Amino acid sequence: MKDIPGGNFRAVVLFGSFLFVCVLAVGIFYLLKIQSDAHGLF
Repeated sequence: MKDIPGGNFRAVVLFGSFLFVCVLAVGIFYLLKIQSDAHGLF
């Protein structure tokens, strides 16, 4: 990575949003799985 002013901050924001999307996807997956378990689909 080049040394750009605010480059570090941008990387942190990108990484943070990436983590957020991953957590969101896992959360939705578990919610669907729990609902499916409750209905006996899985």
